[in-house]
Amino acid sequence: MCTVTIVPDDGRWPGQPRVRVVCNRDERRSRPRAEAAQIRDIGGVQAVYPVDPPSKGTWIAGNESGLIFSLLNRSVTDASANVKALPSRGGIIVGLLDAESIEEIADRSDRIASVGYAPFRLVVVGPAVLELIWDGVTMVDVWHDLSGPMLFTSSSLGDERVHEPRLRLFESMIGQGNWDQRWQDAFHQHLWPGQEEISVMMERADARTVSTTV
Repeated sequence: MCTVTIVPDDGRWPGQPRVRVVCNRDERRSRPRAEAAQIRDIGGVQAVYPVDPPSKGTWIAGNESGLIFSLLNRSVTDASANVKALPSRGGIIVGLLDAESIEEIADRSDRIASVGYAPFRLVVVGPAVLELIWDGVTMVDVWHDLSGPMLFTSSSLGDERVHEPRLRLFESMIGQGNWDQRWQDAFHQHLWPGQEEISVMMERADARTVSTTV
C-alpha cells in the first residue's frame, strides 16, 4: 500500500537531469515501526534505505549508480494465493541494489519472477523509468520517459478503488505544469474529509500512512 510520485527536472538544476521521488507508505497499525534509512554496502555498492523489521527488506531505496527503487504491493481481485505463505516482497529491492543500470534490472526480471512473490509493482527511476508489474503469474515490463510527472498508487482495499480519485487529484495539483516541490509535498499530505480510507494521506481503523520518504 503506497503512493509514489516522480517529478522530473524542471530546468532549475544544471548538468545531469534530476528527479524528485516521494513515497507515502501505508501500513497496518499492527506492523512494527521501520528502522530509519542508513547507508549500507550491498555487494560492494553503496545504497541508502530504511528497513522493515519483519521482512528485513525495504519499500524504497537509492544506490550509488543513481537508481531509485520503490515497491508497491498490488491488490489483484482474482488472485487466489495465500500471501502470508509466500516470500516477503520486502527482499525484492535489496536483491537489486547492486545493479548499475535499469537495463540490468530488466534483464534480471525473470529471476525475480521465479521466486514466486505475491503481486507487486516495482518502479525503478534512472535516465528513464522502468515499471515491473507482476500479477503472480506473468511479469510485464513497461518503460516510461521522464517527460512529465508520474503517479503510482495501490491499496489493500483494491488498487482500482484508489487509482482514479488519486490520479485526478494528482493531475489537478501537479499535472498542469505545477512541477514544484511544494505542490508535490501538498499532494502527499492531502486528505479528503469523510474519505480518509482512499486519501493519499490515508487512515482507517486497521491502517494508516506511516511515513513519507523523499
